[in-house]
Amino acid sequence: MSGENRFMGLAYLSPYIIGLLLFTAVPFLASFVLSFTDYSLMSAPHFVGLKNYIRLFTHDRTFNKSLSVTLIYVFSTVPLKLVFALFIAVILNYKLKFIGFFRTAFYVPSILGGSVAIAVLWRYLLPMSA
Repeated sequence: MSGENRFMGLAYLSPYIIGLLLFTAVPFLASFVLSFTDYSLMSAPHFVGLKNYIRLFTHDRTFNKSLSVTLIYVFSTVPLKLVFALFIAVILNYKLKFIGFFRTAFYVPSILGGSVAIAVLWRYLLPMSA
């Protein structure tokens, strides 16, 4: 691979890499660092080490319940959604009469949903004057 092609590849990837760093990696690292501090918005954070995690695992009564509910939700809904999506994909791949109509009817809401949401947002932000 030539240097010019490598540079172009990095140029095309740079918006994704910058977005990943700004909107995923930096907030994740900031949250991780702040989890070791005693922090309120009115005062500067001060380091408390593992005290927050010890309190979470030993004294918080709702942690175990919320963890179990989350695990049940994840291990029940994710497989069901995958099976349903695979089922729909297989059905939309058959050579049936009116399959074009069914494919269109299935995909149109995903296309229009974003447009309608944006239109409602702009309508709210820029109300028409009477």
